Amino acid sequence: MPTVETTSSIVIPAPPARVYETVTSPENWLGTHPVTVGVLNAPARPAVSGEHWTEVIRTPAGQTADLAWTVDRAEPPRRWEISTDRLLADHVRCVITYTFAEQPGATLFTRRMAVTYPDGALDDQSAARFGNPAVHDQYLANVKKLL
Repeated sequence: MPTVETTSSIVIPAPPARVYETVTSPENWLGTHPVTVGVLNAPARPAVSGEHWTEVIRTPAGQTADLAWTVDRAEPPRRWEISTDRLLADHVRCVITYTFAEQPGATLFTRRMAVTYPDGALDDQSAARFGNPAVHDQYLANVKKLL
C-alpha cells in the first residue's frame, strides 16, 4: 500500500499548551486551514481520544467533500493524532499527527500527514497534491498569525 507523506513545522511564540488547545479544537480550523469551509458536530474545546466530527473541505476541483475524523491519540500538550479512512475516496486512509515541542519562549509545532492508498490506486496527481507542503505550510502560518 503506497503512502504519501508531508511534514511541515513552524516556531510559534506561545507555550505548547496554548498551541495545542488552539489546533486540537476543530472549530478553529475554519479560517486557519486553507481548504476547510466548515466543521460539523465538533466539540468547542480540544477533541479527546475517541471523539468524532466532520470537516467540510473544498477540493482542488472546487467541490466540497465531507471528511469524518476520529482522534486516535491525545496527549496534551505534546501530541495529537487524528485519522480518516475515506480521504476523498473509499479506502484512502489519512493520519495527521501534530507534535508540540517546547522551546525557550515558544513551541515548535509540527504537522505530519500520511495518506495511504490501496495498491494500484495512487496516481501521479494525488501524489503531487498530497506530497506538496504548500497548503500545510499555509495552515501553520495561519495558526501562528492567530496566536
